[in-house]
Amino acid sequence: MEINQNPTNYMLNNNLYIPLSWFPLGKKKLVEKECKILQNKGKKKIRIGIDYSNGVSKRNTNWHKWLLMRLAVDFEVEPCLLFSHRDHMSTLSKRKHSLIEAIEGIVHECGDSFDCIGLYRSAYERYSQDTDANIFSQEFIFAINWAKHLGKRVHLGGICPEDFNWIINMITFQVLKNVSVISLDPIEVDRCRSHKYFYEILKSLLHAKGLDIEIRDSGLAYFNNSLERKESKSALLNTSLKITG
Repeated sequence: MEINQNPTNYMLNNNLYIPLSWFPLGKKKLVEKECKILQNKGKKKIRIGIDYSNGVSKRNTNWHKWLLMRLAVDFEVEPCLLFSHRDHMSTLSKRKHSLIEAIEGIVHECGDSFDCIGLYRSAYERYSQDTDANIFSQEFIFAINWAKHLGKRVHLGGICPEDFNWIINMITFQVLKNVSVISLDPIEVDRCRSHKYFYEILKSLLHAKGLDIEIRDSGLAYFNNSLERKESKSALLNTSLKITG
């Protein structure tokens, strides 16, 4: 279920696909309707997208408090915070929001509704914070540690091959010990093979460092499903040739 008023406003790493559910602000009747649909489908878990790029207002906080508490009645809930603003240069000069404030607000208001919080690394974080010499001066890094400090498991999302050195730094400075899940950002079909290699390398690296972190990869699943479809089609074609031949 993807409820999204404007999909182009929620691009991560230039990809339109985001595995999150978006509920328009204040649409309680729509939430109730979708809850029934999801229950009928047997869905047990729901991940809610929360865009903090425009700051943390009282109205947004109240809405997310109601939304998460309502959904927690019927589902395992995971709020996922991300920054969706695409005008990075403009935003850097007049930024007034804070990921830390967003985390504190959501945990303080309705922390009993969830155990795991998602933090999505968007192009904004990649562009604005990787130049910092001290990794602990990056707000995103502090956010990972702070969420863990507040008693929440951390789901690190939006990771792609460009983040490899960043991941290495987090391992070196023991930041990843605060992360329970890493989700790789889905990419276009023609790059799935390199994405698969990145998945395997990352998996081996984490294992070698003794880090028990689950890795989720929608892109790899898509690649494997596409490969299976091709193999099935090829097998069907071979069978047809044998029958007709």
